[in-house]
Amino acid sequence: MSEESKVLSTEEMNALLKVTQEKNCDLTELVGSSANMAAKWESTDTILNNKSLKNITELNWSEVEKILSSFLRKKIVVQSKSAHVTRVTDALTGKTEKHVYSVFKLIPSNYYSLVVLDMPLLHQAINFIFGGQTNDKEPVIETPGKVGIIIAEKIAQLCMEGFSQACKEYGNVNYEAIKTVTLPNLISKFSMEDRVYTMELSVLFGEVETSLSVMVAADFLHDFIPAIIVELGNQDDSWRTTIESQVVDSDVTISVALPEIDMMVNDLVTLKSGDLLPIGDPTSVYISLNDTKLFIGNAGQANSSRVVKILSEI
Repeated sequence: MSEESKVLSTEEMNALLKVTQEKNCDLTELVGSSANMAAKWESTDTILNNKSLKNITELNWSEVEKILSSFLRKKIVVQSKSAHVTRVTDALTGKTEKHVYSVFKLIPSNYYSLVVLDMPLLHQAINFIFGGQTNDKEPVIETPGKVGIIIAEKIAQLCMEGFSQACKEYGNVNYEAIKTVTLPNLISKFSMEDRVYTMELSVLFGEVETSLSVMVAADFLHDFIPAIIVELGNQDDSWRTTIESQVVDSDVTISVALPEIDMMVNDLVTLKSGDLLPIGDPTSVYISLNDTKLFIGNAGQANSSRVVKILSEI
């Protein structure tokens, strides 16, 4: 886009049209931690409502914080680290050992979700449940027993409850626990190439930072979240002409006004015909469009015409 005109060039418009017509689109590149990215799922006529996805993501960590604090009867802090669509094998990078994996089925669909807890989180949670305190000095359990697995699955269920609450605005999300294991190769319900929307969270127990991940099948969100339907024209030229005629070639009215004047109310109510209002630099002006200030400029004269020279953008 040209910095001077700020209007799409023909080449840029062709590139934009090409993106909207691609059938095989990498979700990893289009759904990222940036809330301003438009996410396009693998369809030529559907664009994910990124605002809805961002809303669910933000509500998820706040709901998880509230639910876990209530369960453990301790104030803990949950923070969102990142959220993105990726393959299961990439989502599990760095999580192949010293973690617990809980698989859930999303009812009544045939999609699944996965909650991954690190061992420090499980260790601190067990301390709280049995009346202990946060202790970052003692060694963390590396292989939980049967009770540890039960507690891990319970925490994972609470995380899924947080996700369910975050989705309330868009519909009900029901789930049931399938299994909780300590080895990622026993997950089974997911293929390593399946795409998941991964929400990475930090869970703080005082000064001790732990982590958990909530991974939801990307196809589930594709079906669940209201989509933005895009209707594409049959001809590129028709689509381009519509934009140019309705946007680029539109006429707008630009107004120029002197800077505002500050005065006391008692001075304002005593004004009468013939009074003079003092102003600062009489050449300093604002350039506005529909009462929205766009630029600051100087008023002057060029030959026989009154002109305004733009100094800077507001």
